[in-house]
Amino acid sequence: MLFYLFAFIEIGFLTGFIGMYVGTLKKDINEKKQRWVKFFFYFIIVHIVVLFALMSKIYITGLMIIVILVSAFEFTRAWISKKNTRPNTSIIITGNLVLLILSTSTINILLNTHHFLALYVYTIIAVLDAYSQIFGQIFGRHKLAPRLSPNKTIEGLTGGIIASFTAALLFGPLIQLPLFSRLAIGLPVIISGIAGDLLSSAFKRQCHIKDYSQFLPGQGGFLDRFNSFLLAYPIGGMIYLFMGLEQALP
Repeated sequence: MLFYLFAFIEIGFLTGFIGMYVGTLKKDINEKKQRWVKFFFYFIIVHIVVLFALMSKIYITGLMIIVILVSAFEFTRAWISKKNTRPNTSIIITGNLVLLILSTSTINILLNTHHFLALYVYTIIAVLDAYSQIFGQIFGRHKLAPRLSPNKTIEGLTGGIIASFTAALLFGPLIQLPLFSRLAIGLPVIISGIAGDLLSSAFKRQCHIKDYSQFLPGQGGFLDRFNSFLLAYPIGGMIYLFMGLEQALP
């Protein structure tokens, strides 16, 4: 199953490479460079997360703690930055409380479930994000939410949902999920992943910034890259535990 997972990921990146090439044919040299840098570093990030999730729950938990701490720093800095002319203390506190709740849930679930659950959820979210961009670049015509995220399209999101739902069905056996459980976890993970991305974009628009930071070349900040996962994983994990599926694993 792991072989098929890696094959699926690499085929996805090959498809992304082709889509990137087609989508940048008519772009100027600077935009081409930005998109290829983003593609290259996304390739690295995905493989690092997958590797850590494969190794053990200690490694993936440690990585997520770093992501959470940096994300909280990025969120707070965004709201007190000079670009935000009216810093709102209540929003800063509320946002960090939400991050704290999601973070606590994430760490608790990571420590009390098989580490392949993180791999399963992350694969779904990574596929959703990657194929949304691929389909958006090739077929995108209609804006999804122009005020929140001008680059997202309905066609891109549709392609991403189809691809990520396929991944949810294909790789359920990683954690011995029967078909119904793949649906019960996969659909909420996809929906919450989309919601997390749009919510993060809404916060950025309020702060008048494009990215939360420049810590990750071509990606922006940690919160830009992991916003979907930080919401989707706790939801997927809670459903997983509620259904008693952890007992099926050795």
